[in-house]
Amino acid sequence: MEFIGANPAAHLSGETLLPGKVNYLVGNDPTQWRSGVSTFDQVHCESIYSGVNVVYYGNQNQLEYDFNLAAGVDPGVIAFKLEGAENISISSRGELVIGVNGGQIIQHKPEIYQTEGGLRHEVTGGYKLLGHDTVTFSVGQHDPTLPLVID
Repeated sequence: MEFIGANPAAHLSGETLLPGKVNYLVGNDPTQWRSGVSTFDQVHCESIYSGVNVVYYGNQNQLEYDFNLAAGVDPGVIAFKLEGAENISISSRGELVIGVNGGQIIQHKPEIYQTEGGLRHEVTGGYKLLGHDTVTFSVGQHDPTLPLVID
C-alpha cells in the first residue's frame, strides 16, 4: 500500500508502549535484521498529506487504520496504490476486494463521520477506484467546517 503524493517526511510516533518486543530476521543479510523492536497499541503518522493524519491500530487481530482530516481538507487528496494486487474491485456491500496470489484480502466498507457537540454524524461514501491499482474515497455531503474521519 503506497500513498500517492504523500509527505515522505511524515512523522511517525507510537502511543502506549506494549510490553512485548518483536524480531524481524528477514533475508540472508544480518545487517538488515532488527531485534528487540518495541510495539505500541497505536502508531500515528502525522501530516501524511497536508491536514491529514493516519492512525494504525489492531482490532481483534486485524490491522485497521483511520484517516483524520482537519476541517476543510478535501478527502480526494488521499489515494493509495496497491502494488502486487492481481485485481481490485468493490463489492456490492462496499468492501474493497483485493485479489492476491489466488486469494483475496477484504477491507470493510469505511465508516465516514464527523463529530459535533459530542454527537457522531455519519457521512455517506466509500471506496472509489482510480484505474486498476489505485484507490481513493468518495465522500458525500458533509460540513467542511468540521474535521472528518474515514475509519
